[in-house]
Amino acid sequence: TALHLASANGNSEVVKLLLDRQCQLNVLDNKNRTALTKAIQCQEDECALMLLEHGTDPNIPDEFGNTALHYAVYNEDKLMAKALLLHGAAIESKNKHGLTPLLLGVHEQKQQVVKFLIKKKANLNALDRYGRTALILAVRCGSASIVSLLLEQNIDVSSQDLSGQTTREYAVSSHHNVICQLFSDYKEKRMLKISSENSNPSQRLKGSENSQPEKMSEEPEINKDCDREVEEVKKHGSNHVGLPENLADGAAAGNGDDGLIPQSKSRTPGSQQFPDTENEECH
Repeated sequence: TALHLASANGNSEVVKLLLDRQCQLNVLDNKNRTALTKAIQCQEDECALMLLEHGTDPNIPDEFGNTALHYAVYNEDKLMAKALLLHGAAIESKNKHGLTPLLLGVHEQKQQVVKFLIKKKANLNALDRYGRTALILAVRCGSASIVSLLLEQNIDVSSQDLSGQTTREYAVSSHHNVICQLFSDYKEKRMLKISSENSNPSQRLKGSENSQPEKMSEEPEINKDCDREVEEVKKHGSNHVGLPENLADGAAAGNGDDGLIPQSKSRTPGSQQFPDTENEECH
């Protein structure tokens, strides 16, 4: 529509004119994208904000299941992500491969927007279609900085994906020595904390004497058992993050299908690609 074209090209005057004439806001293009999604995909924030203020729905998924927030995260546009959340964007929306905005940010190593989503209470234990948490994705991508960021949170470090692999096993098998050290340090700190609490029971009782009965410690344990990779991992080989075809369901690089790669200032609305994360290394 005219609104899609004006939004994608950053023509705010035309967008304002169309909005003043009460054009339909949530009309979809051939990829099931609204004008808002196109504006964010093309990094035209002024047009996107105008559309939000006039009531465009930020939660309409495109044909790959990606919402406007997925595109903002992919572009590492923290201000736009904040605006979307203020206008009701669903922080836990999943695309067709089970990626929430947080999981997408971790996979694409968008550290600043990942930190922002954590502050906004995004679910750290959300799972993609392979049963992988944010921490598992960060380890498989070899992002020590994001692993460190996630370990600062109350996160489950012992969870297994559908292949039976844990974060620590992925780190060891991938020879990510820095990440292995992070897990060792994390485990040591946890053990020291538990030991300190056990040796000073009066401290815990003192803090709870005016509250509910003391609860059992919920410190996660690092799984020491070395499970073998099942056929799914062997099938895909290596340590690439296995999200088949691409994060946007069929948009492998160069095949002409739309994905999340921004159209930044290109002015040609077609053929954005999403990386094939089953067969490509993390960025």
